[in-house]
Amino acid sequence: MISHILRKFKSIYETNFILVIAVSSTAYMHSSYLKSLGTPIPEGILFAFGSILALITTMQTPKLFQRYGVVPTVGFASILNASSFLLMYLSISEIVSVLAFVTVVGSTAVLLVGLDMIIQHYSDKKDTGEVRGINLALRNLAYLVGPLIAGLIAEEFNLPSVYLFASITMFLLVLFFHARFYKLKLFPKYLNRYGFKNLVTLWKKKKLRASYLSGFIVEFFFAIWAVFLTIYMHEVVGFNWEQIGVLFAIMHIPYVILEPIIGDSLDNSHNEKFAMTIGLILMAGSLVWISVLPDKSFLPWILALCLSRIGASFGQVAHESYFFAQISKEDADSISAYRSMTPLSLLIGPFVGSIILLFTGYRELFLVTACILIITIIAATKLTHND
Repeated sequence: MISHILRKFKSIYETNFILVIAVSSTAYMHSSYLKSLGTPIPEGILFAFGSILALITTMQTPKLFQRYGVVPTVGFASILNASSFLLMYLSISEIVSVLAFVTVVGSTAVLLVGLDMIIQHYSDKKDTGEVRGINLALRNLAYLVGPLIAGLIAEEFNLPSVYLFASITMFLLVLFFHARFYKLKLFPKYLNRYGFKNLVTLWKKKKLRASYLSGFIVEFFFAIWAVFLTIYMHEVVGFNWEQIGVLFAIMHIPYVILEPIIGDSLDNSHNEKFAMTIGLILMAGSLVWISVLPDKSFLPWILALCLSRIGASFGQVAHESYFFAQISKEDADSISAYRSMTPLSLLIGPFVGSIILLFTGYRELFLVTACILIITIIAATKLTHND
């Protein structure tokens, strides 16, 4: 079955892989890059600005896809993304760099929703968990490679050079995507082209609300991780960029191994409630462990980081498998609303984290995030198929 899915979705998976190589190579560098600009605005607030644009663009995808089509919209967003990475590398001025960063976050949101629409277009509901699990595994394989490359580039050259690599990768994606999908005429029909109303409608549906909330908290965990843990590891613990790249590459190995297996299992068992609960507990445990790690010894950090990604494997596949099994291929309104969870978490996560850091330290921030993950188990218990 896996070989059949890999053949059927080969071009989509390859496109996603190239995209995430570019995104992941910079994902853990953004906070340090923004800090190096020397702007008076805290990095968490700059992330919030980017997330506001991402949230707006995500909510506007119904209009864009219905008017221009998914393929042209994704193509334009890819060009915009690549150009913005290039501007971040050139560092013409603080304001240009900040605006380019905001544009990167916003355009990436459109790309992710667009690729979701293409996957859903070709998917069968009975294979939802496996299709999504393989997609997540390959995406996280790219997350294994991206930070490793970024760490080597940052140590060998400098931090902005990572953005040149991301720009070149995105321009290659533009060519690849056009060659593979230029014949695809995909114009989703939206019942309501106003994205924020779609989110309200989704929230009123009990099953979809539970999936959205649990998925949002998983993304909130990633937001705290990307913005604050990277700075903590580099500036407080003392890891250099090459070491961080190696650690982040190793921590993504559980994704690649576990997510296809979890996806296939959920197609048969439909027990997303249990998988999400396990995921939340393991993610929370990893943050508690990280908050008490005394130094930069590699082995304890590797174990803690891998624990976080074992938990995230269960959490990611559980909420994606459940959500996409509940909707039809034609339900484009719910898909665009559902994908608002990522920019919304990147808006709220840095803001909440910045507020907490005004009064405490990084370790307390990780403990508060762990508590939020545990509380979310209440929402996870609602992920049932027999309502």
